[in-house]
Amino acid sequence: MSEAPPVLPSDATLRPVQAAEGLAPGVVADWLNWGASELAEHSDSARADAEVLLAALIVVDRSQLRLRFDDTVEVATALRYASWIERRKLGEPVAYIVGRQGFWTLELAVDTAVLIPRADTETLVEWAISL
Repeated sequence: MSEAPPVLPSDATLRPVQAAEGLAPGVVADWLNWGASELAEHSDSARADAEVLLAALIVVDRSQLRLRFDDTVEVATALRYASWIERRKLGEPVAYIVGRQGFWTLELAVDTAVLIPRADTETLVEWAISL
């Protein structure tokens, strides 16, 4: 059974949302701190999750994120980051949010139709190769 659409008050007027443009207040370091604090009660790896999500959005490796700490974040990126943080707070795995997961030497595309490769599986692959 599907949910009924929300009922709007009779005086509500739907208006188009303007495109997000320009720079958001804050720099990468500020947004990372915010993301980690938002996830603190929802994830055992809050800081790492916040870093992976923001690195994916600004298209850098997580290891290079510290080099970008003083870069100003664009509004569209900040809005998307906030929505990704909310998804993570609801328990969605980071790999599903960013759409990829590293495994062995590969970067695999993942979504809810596939299982996320785990570190234990890498250990199993190493053992199999050694045989």
